[in-house]
Amino acid sequence: MLSVLPSTVLTLSICAGAPAGLSPEELEANDARSRDHREDESERYRRKAPSRISFQFPSSPEVVEDPGSGNDSLASEAGAFIEVGFLPALRAQLPNLEGMPDSFILRTPMPVLLKMESNAMKRSTADKSKNVEDKLLANTEKLASCRIQVVAGTDNRRDSLHPSRFMGAPLCPLQDLFLEGRRVIGPNGLDPVSGFDMAAVGMPGMVTPRGWVEIQNPGSTSLSLRLFSISNMGNRVAASRRITLAGDGADSLEVGENLKDVVSFNEFKLSLRTARVAQTICQPWNFSILALENFLLNNNFMGREVNPNTEGVATLSNFCDHVFFLNAEKYRSQKPFLDTVELGSVWATWFSGRAALSSSGAARDSGNRQQPSNSRKPARLSNGGNNGGNSGGNNGGSSNSQRQNNGSGGRGRQPASGSHGTGNSSGGSSGNSGNDICRRYNLNKCPNTSGPCITAAGSTLRHTCNFRLANGQVCPQRHQRSLNH
Repeated sequence: MLSVLPSTVLTLSICAGAPAGLSPEELEANDARSRDHREDESERYRRKAPSRISFQFPSSPEVVEDPGSGNDSLASEAGAFIEVGFLPALRAQLPNLEGMPDSFILRTPMPVLLKMESNAMKRSTADKSKNVEDKLLANTEKLASCRIQVVAGTDNRRDSLHPSRFMGAPLCPLQDLFLEGRRVIGPNGLDPVSGFDMAAVGMPGMVTPRGWVEIQNPGSTSLSLRLFSISNMGNRVAASRRITLAGDGADSLEVGENLKDVVSFNEFKLSLRTARVAQTICQPWNFSILALENFLLNNNFMGREVNPNTEGVATLSNFCDHVFFLNAEKYRSQKPFLDTVELGSVWATWFSGRAALSSSGAARDSGNRQQPSNSRKPARLSNGGNNGGNSGGNNGGSSNSQRQNNGSGGRGRQPASGSHGTGNSSGGSSGNSGNDICRRYNLNKCPNTSGPCITAAGSTLRHTCNFRLANGQVCPQRHQRSLNH
């Protein structure tokens, strides 16, 4: 039904048949109007999409248009305007409108007001981020002139803790913190204790008792990844192990440990993580193992050089023991621990040297396997080697010096050294013959890590490498044979 006002005159032309053809100009005009109509519809649907900021009226009154705008197209395109009665509720929902006059809010469409509020929130978030950075910088600069007075008190490391333990963490470089710990604690670390809470971090019973002893001594060269393997927990000493006199006194005995090697990649990662957590708990100032773990993680556990799923696990485990030894030496000599950059150079040198030794010693290894290592065939003794050859003098019929190699037995890769309980020959030479080198040091099992290595018989042994080179001479380096050859 068409309703018009009486004063309006309409002229209608009705023709039968098909409409007349349109000119190109009329077709182009129709296309333009259709295109504008589609754009208007798209814009209308886009504005109806949900926004991050929504405003709901308490009721749904009839929306009024701006009475003074005189622009109906602007109102239809931009959206509805707000009523005067809703101004208090709108101001409560949109805090950005505070301070704006009512006339401006009434003349502004609702979508525009929401867009203004969204932009204000973005600016506020950016300002807060900048304020956080400024606050951190200001607090950091304040520390230079702020010195905290530490009140004296008592601390037993268990149920009575001094408040200074809860001070802010130091901001100095971690390697400087490592050196400060060396200066305060000394070369041998604190007395080892037990009772650290590993269960709270999900690692109960993953550190061997020997591991707790070695991890609490930053200068210990006997630290090994096997001490943190769960397969060695509750491991018993093999019955075939002999009891020997330890080097710290004639009245003490030591039983050799029988530790299993790390064989799987998952066990390796768990052992390394356990060592890192144990070191963090008992030495909060020492981050040497954390640097080693992050170095291996950043390099995908050296996947380009070794295959962690096969024989590469033994290579990675030996490398960790090598880094433990180097960091212990650095702690003793008051040098910073190896960071991730230095570990890259250490790995390149260690791995290339290991590969070269493996290729050059393949023939000698095959010859050594033909003769058992525990052969009882007597070897030729050095000059004066009959004096002090046994661990307790001349008790027993078999001398330990008969089982050691002096370089003339033709066994190229056998160690040329003494051991705890095998003293230096009274008339033998101690230069390059290797008779005064500690064998257990080269097996990473010597307990004398903090002082001179003196056996129960009173002989002094050197902590140097006992590997015999191809020319028959003893390796002159101060490293362990089991980790470098």
